[in-house]
Amino acid sequence: MKTFACALAACLIFASTHGQSHLPFVGTKAFGKGRMTSTTTDLWSVIHNPAGLHETKTITLASAHHRGYHASMSESGAVAGVPLPFGVLGVGLYRFGDKLYSEDILHVAHASSFGIAALGVRASLVQYSAKDFERVRAVTFSIGGIASLTSRLTIGAYITNINQPTIKENGETVQASLHTGIRYKTSEKLFLHAEVEKEQRKTPVVKSGMEYNFNTKFSFRSGLTLNPDAVHMGFGFHKGQYDIQYGGALHLILGYTQQLGLMYSFRQ
Repeated sequence: MKTFACALAACLIFASTHGQSHLPFVGTKAFGKGRMTSTTTDLWSVIHNPAGLHETKTITLASAHHRGYHASMSESGAVAGVPLPFGVLGVGLYRFGDKLYSEDILHVAHASSFGIAALGVRASLVQYSAKDFERVRAVTFSIGGIASLTSRLTIGAYITNINQPTIKENGETVQASLHTGIRYKTSEKLFLHAEVEKEQRKTPVVKSGMEYNFNTKFSFRSGLTLNPDAVHMGFGFHKGQYDIQYGGALHLILGYTQQLGLMYSFRQ
């Protein structure tokens, strides 16, 4: 297993030196639906589509841990949202990797809504660390939007790293990514999702998913992603100020990966 970890770290180091960072994924609700982030409007929008923050109504805290296909591929994150008179402010911390290679990101995001739409912006400080290499840092900016075209149909899109900063140590740039998707409300309980994710220099990821809310306490989710090919599922439990979410994904070659998230909302 040490050989595997070393090989993986070498690949990640190579990727980072060519401006290719790991695309963060913590956010258990979205993960259970097949990594649906464009139209998901929970607190984890701090890390994904910042426009989704606009539905945060009270001071809210959340944390999640994603056990990757290997320990060296695990992710952790923590986010906080604070409603303001002029929108919602969000702060997030994210970590990927292990002692051989890791990525640490500090996010600060803001979202506001007007009419049928919401807009969000995010600034991120990214740090890449690899054993026996100097740490490198970059500041990136992202922007996103969500609009409810009808009472049933919602569209969302966001672009990460729009400034594509240059890493001075090697002259390469941090690559941008585009995410766009739709959400369709078939009933008060069932929501359908479709999304496309495109990173520079990579093949697009096509996703589909659904969420079914049995009642105000229990929900079930499932999804499918193509490239990588994986089947997702998840469920959630909500009671009072607490929210517990679980999500998992099965890759035919790499195996099973899972994520657990906790959220707490203060009373208004």
